[in-house]
Amino acid sequence: MPAAGQADLEVAPVASRVRRRRRHHDYAVFALGAVVGALLCGLVFWWFVLKPTPVATPVAGTASTPEERALQANVQQKEAELRFLRAQLDTADGQIAIEQGARQTMEQSMRALQEEIGGLRERLAFFEQLLPPGPAGSVSVRGMDVKLQGDALSFTTLVTRQGQGLPEFSGLLRFSATGLQNGSPVTIALHPVTAAGSAVGAVAGAASGSNASTEAGTEASEMHNAALVLRFDQYQRNQGVLAIPPGFVPESVTVQVLEGDSVRAAHTQQLSL
Repeated sequence: MPAAGQADLEVAPVASRVRRRRRHHDYAVFALGAVVGALLCGLVFWWFVLKPTPVATPVAGTASTPEERALQANVQQKEAELRFLRAQLDTADGQIAIEQGARQTMEQSMRALQEEIGGLRERLAFFEQLLPPGPAGSVSVRGMDVKLQGDALSFTTLVTRQGQGLPEFSGLLRFSATGLQNGSPVTIALHPVTAAGSAVGAVAGAASGSNASTEAGTEASEMHNAALVLRFDQYQRNQGVLAIPPGFVPESVTVQVLEGDSVRAAHTQQLSL
Protein backbone atom coordinates (compact mmCIF):
# COMPACT_ATOMS: atom_id res chain seq x y z
CA MET A 1 0.00 0.00 0.00
CA PRO A 2 2.67 2.43 0.83
CA ALA A 3 4.21 1.75 -2.52
CA ALA A 4 0.88 2.34 -4.29
CA GLY A 5 0.33 5.62 -2.48
CA GLN A 6 3.76 6.76 -3.40
CA ALA A 7 3.09 5.99 -7.06
CA ASP A 8 -0.11 7.93 -6.95
CA LEU A 9 1.75 10.86 -5.50
CA GLU A 10 4.28 10.69 -8.34
CA VAL A 11 1.56 10.47 -11.04
CA ALA A 12 -0.46 13.43 -9.70
CA PRO A 13 2.09 16.14 -10.68
CA VAL A 14 2.47 14.74 -14.14
CA ALA A 15 -1.30 14.79 -14.73
CA SER A 16 -1.47 18.35 -13.47
CA ARG A 17 1.20 19.43 -15.92
CA VAL A 18 -0.61 17.67 -18.76
CA ARG A 19 -3.85 19.42 -17.90
CA ARG A 20 -2.09 22.82 -17.79
CA ARG A 21 -0.52 22.19 -21.17
CA ARG A 22 -3.89 21.27 -22.64
CA ARG A 23 -5.43 24.51 -21.28
CA HIS A 24 -2.57 26.51 -22.77
CA HIS A 25 -3.03 24.77 -26.10
CA ASP A 26 -6.76 25.47 -26.05
CA TYR A 27 -6.08 29.14 -25.30
CA ALA A 28 -3.61 29.36 -28.21
CA VAL A 29 -6.05 27.74 -30.62
CA PHE A 30 -8.77 30.06 -29.44
CA ALA A 31 -6.57 33.10 -29.81
CA LEU A 32 -5.47 32.03 -33.30
CA GLY A 33 -9.07 31.49 -34.32
CA ALA A 34 -9.98 34.89 -32.98
CA VAL A 35 -7.19 36.55 -34.99
CA VAL A 36 -8.16 34.70 -38.15
CA GLY A 37 -11.79 35.62 -37.65
CA ALA A 38 -10.86 39.27 -37.11
CA LEU A 39 -8.81 39.26 -40.30
CA LEU A 40 -11.66 37.73 -42.26
CA CYS A 41 -14.10 40.27 -40.86
CA GLY A 42 -11.73 43.11 -41.75
CA LEU A 43 -11.25 41.78 -45.28
CA VAL A 44 -15.01 41.48 -45.77
CA PHE A 45 -15.51 45.02 -44.41
CA TRP A 46 -12.83 46.46 -46.76
CA TRP A 47 -14.18 44.61 -49.80
CA PHE A 48 -17.77 45.70 -49.36
CA VAL A 49 -17.31 49.09 -47.65
CA LEU A 50 -13.86 50.62 -48.13
CA LYS A 51 -12.83 49.36 -51.60
CA PRO A 52 -12.76 52.37 -54.08
CA THR A 53 -15.23 52.16 -56.93
CA PRO A 54 -13.46 52.48 -60.33
CA VAL A 55 -14.52 55.54 -62.31
CA ALA A 56 -15.60 54.65 -65.84
CA THR A 57 -13.59 56.58 -68.42
CA PRO A 58 -15.77 57.82 -71.27
CA VAL A 59 -14.79 56.43 -74.64
CA ALA A 60 -14.49 58.83 -77.53
CA GLY A 61 -17.41 58.60 -79.87
CA THR A 62 -19.75 57.11 -77.26
CA ALA A 63 -22.34 58.85 -75.17
CA SER A 64 -24.84 57.41 -72.75
CA THR A 65 -27.49 60.17 -72.89
CA PRO A 66 -29.04 62.21 -75.71
CA GLU A 67 -27.59 65.39 -74.20
CA GLU A 68 -24.08 63.95 -74.25
CA ARG A 69 -24.51 62.72 -77.82
CA ALA A 70 -25.73 66.17 -78.93
CA LEU A 71 -22.81 67.86 -77.17
CA GLN A 72 -20.36 65.44 -78.73
CA ALA A 73 -21.82 66.05 -82.21
CA ASN A 74 -21.55 69.82 -81.66
CA VAL A 75 -17.89 69.48 -80.65
CA GLN A 76 -17.14 67.40 -83.71
CA GLN A 77 -18.85 69.98 -85.95
CA LYS A 78 -16.83 72.82 -84.39
CA GLU A 79 -13.61 70.87 -84.89
CA ALA A 80 -14.48 70.33 -88.58
CA GLU A 81 -15.21 74.05 -88.99
CA LEU A 82 -11.90 74.89 -87.33
CA ARG A 83 -9.99 72.60 -89.70
CA PHE A 84 -11.77 74.21 -92.67
CA LEU A 85 -10.92 77.73 -91.46
CA ARG A 86 -7.29 76.74 -90.94
CA ALA A 87 -7.12 75.41 -94.52
CA GLN A 88 -8.63 78.67 -95.83
CA LEU A 89 -6.12 80.64 -93.78
CA ASP A 90 -3.21 78.64 -95.23
CA THR A 91 -4.55 79.22 -98.76
CA ALA A 92 -4.92 82.96 -98.12
CA ASP A 93 -1.39 83.13 -96.73
CA GLY A 94 -0.07 81.45 -99.88
CA GLN A 95 -1.98 83.85 -102.13
CA ILE A 96 -0.71 86.83 -100.15
CA ALA A 97 2.87 85.58 -100.50
CA ILE A 98 2.42 85.17 -104.28
CA GLU A 99 0.88 88.64 -104.61
CA GLN A 100 3.65 90.17 -102.56
CA GLY A 101 6.26 88.50 -104.78
CA ALA A 102 4.48 89.71 -107.92
CA ARG A 103 4.21 93.23 -106.50
CA GLN A 104 7.89 93.30 -105.65
CA THR A 105 8.74 92.12 -109.18
CA MET A 106 6.50 94.81 -110.69
CA GLU A 107 8.05 97.47 -108.45
CA GLN A 108 11.52 96.42 -109.54
CA SER A 109 10.46 96.49 -113.19
CA MET A 110 8.90 99.94 -112.72
CA ARG A 111 12.05 101.26 -111.10
CA ALA A 112 14.14 99.84 -113.94
CA LEU A 113 11.81 101.40 -116.53
CA GLN A 114 11.88 104.74 -114.74
CA GLU A 115 15.66 104.67 -114.70
CA GLU A 116 15.68 103.78 -118.40
CA ILE A 117 13.23 106.59 -119.21
CA GLY A 118 15.35 109.03 -117.23
CA GLY A 119 18.44 107.96 -119.19
CA LEU A 120 16.59 108.32 -122.50
CA ARG A 121 15.40 111.78 -121.54
CA GLU A 122 18.92 112.82 -120.69
CA ARG A 123 20.19 111.48 -124.01
CA LEU A 124 17.37 113.23 -125.89
CA ALA A 125 18.17 116.51 -124.15
CA PHE A 126 21.85 116.03 -125.06
CA PHE A 127 21.04 115.37 -128.72
CA GLU A 128 18.65 118.32 -128.81
CA GLN A 129 21.54 120.53 -127.69
CA LEU A 130 23.62 119.18 -130.59
CA LEU A 131 20.99 120.05 -133.17
CA PRO A 132 21.90 123.17 -135.07
CA PRO A 133 19.57 126.13 -134.58
CA GLY A 134 17.00 126.55 -137.30
CA PRO A 135 13.50 127.74 -137.93
CA ALA A 136 10.66 125.93 -136.27
CA GLY A 137 9.46 123.07 -138.42
CA SER A 138 12.72 122.58 -140.35
CA VAL A 139 13.43 118.90 -141.16
CA SER A 140 16.86 117.28 -141.39
CA VAL A 141 18.41 113.83 -141.73
CA ARG A 142 20.39 113.55 -138.49
CA GLY A 143 21.75 110.08 -139.12
CA MET A 144 22.10 107.53 -141.91
CA ASP A 145 23.75 104.12 -142.03
CA VAL A 146 23.81 102.06 -145.25
CA LYS A 147 25.59 98.69 -145.50
CA LEU A 148 25.97 96.14 -148.27
CA GLN A 149 24.02 92.97 -147.43
CA GLY A 150 24.48 90.38 -150.13
CA ASP A 151 22.63 91.58 -153.24
CA ALA A 152 20.88 94.36 -151.28
CA LEU A 153 21.55 97.38 -149.07
CA SER A 154 20.34 97.60 -145.48
CA PHE A 155 19.62 101.12 -144.24
CA THR A 156 18.82 102.98 -141.05
CA THR A 157 17.86 106.67 -140.99
CA LEU A 158 17.02 109.21 -138.28
CA VAL A 159 14.92 112.20 -139.36
CA THR A 160 14.31 115.08 -136.93
CA ARG A 161 12.32 118.32 -136.91
CA GLN A 162 12.93 121.54 -134.99
CA GLY A 163 10.32 122.92 -132.63
CA GLN A 164 7.63 121.55 -130.36
CA GLY A 165 3.86 121.58 -130.49
CA LEU A 166 3.81 121.42 -134.27
CA PRO A 167 1.36 119.40 -136.37
CA GLU A 168 2.42 115.88 -137.25
CA PHE A 169 4.86 115.68 -140.15
CA SER A 170 3.76 113.35 -142.95
CA GLY A 171 6.08 112.40 -145.77
CA LEU A 172 8.22 109.74 -147.44
CA LEU A 173 11.85 108.69 -147.84
CA ARG A 174 13.26 108.41 -151.37
CA PHE A 175 16.56 106.64 -152.06
CA SER A 176 18.90 106.86 -155.03
CA ALA A 177 22.38 105.51 -155.67
CA THR A 178 25.33 106.56 -157.83
CA GLY A 179 27.66 103.90 -159.19
CA LEU A 180 28.67 101.85 -162.20
CA GLN A 181 26.25 99.99 -164.47
CA ASN A 182 28.16 97.71 -166.86
CA GLY A 183 31.21 99.92 -166.42
CA SER A 184 29.38 103.22 -166.96
CA PRO A 185 28.59 105.78 -164.19
CA VAL A 186 24.84 106.05 -163.56
CA THR A 187 22.40 107.23 -160.91
CA ILE A 188 19.39 105.00 -160.28
CA ALA A 189 16.46 104.92 -157.87
CA LEU A 190 16.52 102.31 -155.10
CA HIS A 191 13.38 100.62 -153.84
CA PRO A 192 12.61 98.35 -150.85
CA VAL A 193 12.88 94.60 -151.35
CA THR A 194 9.57 92.73 -151.56
CA ALA A 195 8.82 89.39 -149.93
CA ALA A 196 9.61 87.69 -153.26
CA GLY A 197 13.02 89.41 -153.41
CA SER A 198 12.23 91.93 -156.19
CA ALA A 199 12.15 95.71 -155.94
CA VAL A 200 8.82 97.47 -155.54
CA GLY A 201 9.73 100.12 -158.06
CA ALA A 202 10.69 97.48 -160.63
CA VAL A 203 7.37 95.69 -160.19
CA ALA A 204 5.41 98.92 -160.53
CA GLY A 205 7.42 100.05 -163.53
CA ALA A 206 6.98 96.77 -165.36
CA ALA A 207 3.27 96.86 -164.65
CA SER A 208 2.51 99.86 -166.87
CA GLY A 209 1.48 97.62 -169.79
CA SER A 210 -1.86 96.51 -168.32
CA ASN A 211 -4.41 97.61 -165.76
CA ALA A 212 -4.14 94.34 -163.78
CA SER A 213 -0.38 94.65 -163.56
CA THR A 214 -0.68 98.30 -162.52
CA GLU A 215 -3.06 97.40 -159.69
CA ALA A 216 -0.68 94.65 -158.54
CA GLY A 217 2.23 97.08 -158.54
CA THR A 218 0.23 99.66 -156.55
CA GLU A 219 -0.77 97.08 -153.92
CA ALA A 220 2.83 95.88 -153.64
CA SER A 221 4.04 99.48 -153.30
CA GLU A 222 1.56 100.20 -150.49
CA MET A 223 2.40 96.92 -148.73
CA HIS A 224 6.19 97.08 -148.83
CA ASN A 225 6.86 100.86 -148.63
CA ALA A 226 6.07 100.99 -144.90
CA ALA A 227 9.81 101.44 -144.23
CA LEU A 228 9.71 104.66 -146.28
CA VAL A 229 6.71 106.29 -144.59
CA LEU A 230 7.34 109.25 -142.24
CA ARG A 231 4.82 110.24 -139.56
CA PHE A 232 6.30 111.94 -136.49
CA ASP A 233 6.31 115.05 -134.30
CA GLN A 234 10.01 115.52 -133.49
CA TYR A 235 11.95 112.51 -134.77
CA GLN A 236 11.54 109.09 -136.41
CA ARG A 237 13.86 106.17 -137.02
CA ASN A 238 13.35 104.07 -140.18
CA GLN A 239 15.10 100.90 -141.32
CA GLY A 240 14.72 98.44 -144.16
CA VAL A 241 16.42 96.74 -147.13
CA LEU A 242 16.92 98.21 -150.63
CA ALA A 243 17.28 96.09 -153.77
CA ILE A 244 20.36 96.44 -156.02
CA PRO A 245 19.63 96.00 -159.74
CA PRO A 246 21.65 93.25 -161.46
CA GLY A 247 25.03 94.47 -162.78
CA PHE A 248 24.93 97.69 -160.73
CA VAL A 249 27.78 98.51 -158.34
CA PRO A 250 26.74 101.29 -155.92
CA GLU A 251 29.33 103.80 -154.72
CA SER A 252 27.13 106.23 -152.76
CA VAL A 253 23.54 106.37 -151.55
CA THR A 254 21.40 109.50 -151.17
CA VAL A 255 18.18 109.74 -149.16
CA GLN A 256 15.67 112.56 -149.62
CA VAL A 257 12.85 113.56 -147.26
CA LEU A 258 9.72 114.34 -149.26
CA GLU A 259 6.66 116.23 -148.07
CA GLY A 260 4.29 115.88 -150.96
CA ASP A 261 6.38 116.82 -154.01
CA SER A 262 8.77 119.01 -151.99
CA VAL A 263 12.22 117.85 -150.89
CA ARG A 264 12.61 118.96 -147.27
CA ALA A 265 16.03 117.41 -146.56
CA ALA A 266 18.68 115.18 -148.13
CA HIS A 267 21.77 113.23 -147.02
CA THR A 268 24.43 111.25 -148.94
CA GLN A 269 26.67 108.44 -147.67
CA GLN A 270 29.66 106.98 -149.47
CA LEU A 271 29.83 103.16 -149.48
CA SER A 272 32.87 101.07 -148.64
CA LEU A 273 32.62 97.96 -150.79
